[in-house]
Amino acid sequence: MNKISLNKLPRTPLSKTSFLDRNCKRRLDQFFIYSHVITKQVIFTIGRALQTKYLESQIKSFNERPHKIRRDLWKPILAISGFSSYTSVIATNNIVRDKLLNYPKPDDYLKLRRKERMKDDMDQLEKSVCSLCFALNKIVYTKGYEWDASSNLIIHWESPELKEISKKVGLTWPKCVQHQKLLLKRGTIPLNQEFKVIQKPEEFREELRKTRYLKSRRGRIESQKKEEKQKLMERLASIPKLKEILEENARRKNQIKMIDSGNNKNIQNENNKNNKNNGNGNGNENINKK
Repeated sequence: MNKISLNKLPRTPLSKTSFLDRNCKRRLDQFFIYSHVITKQVIFTIGRALQTKYLESQIKSFNERPHKIRRDLWKPILAISGFSSYTSVIATNNIVRDKLLNYPKPDDYLKLRRKERMKDDMDQLEKSVCSLCFALNKIVYTKGYEWDASSNLIIHWESPELKEISKKVGLTWPKCVQHQKLLLKRGTIPLNQEFKVIQKPEEFREELRKTRYLKSRRGRIESQKKEEKQKLMERLASIPKLKEILEENARRKNQIKMIDSGNNKNIQNENNKNNKNNGNGNGNENINKK
């Protein structure tokens, strides 16, 4: 396949951040499509986390949008693993969403009743599969070459019959894509080895817990106390012979107290003597008067 210049094709917004730097519990190298069991509406997610905020961003019509996500009503119909970079995941997500929003309507769409039109708009299961096939072909076409046969890009299907839907609109899956069965627990939780949560090393998690604790109110108070204590210790360590100075000051204080207490005792003794002398003098004067 000849290489094609990218300037002739519409540019898709791509993030320059690699999933290797941002890979965490969300598993940003994976792409999921969830389908509603009753209405057949779909939600696209990067990683397997399904959140209520995706409803407002992906289902524009207020009348068709569920109030919140009930996890027993949403199940993954397919999951893709093995993307080479985070930019390819973002590109796939953007192309699929744009294609689904601009998906062509049937010829008799305007002749249908309002409820029937709403049902047709909400039935997005087959449309999302065709949009995904279109997106993967476009990415391969934009790169200008076929991916290797040893590519790790794998589509895990909840039902293998969904894989054949793209043939109805004349689309075929790229040769670099492999197809496997999506194993589910209780119909919602993926059990395949590729979708297990990646745990960071214990040292990294310990550092993360410490940083979260220091950001909390209690952690900030304790860190402030430690800083004050450390500053005080540094200030005390900078003073030479601090212990001797403190002991000398304490000894001087004790001497002053002893002197003060001795002076008080002498003053009290003198006062007592004066009182006694005054008492004897008054007695002699009384005797002489008689």
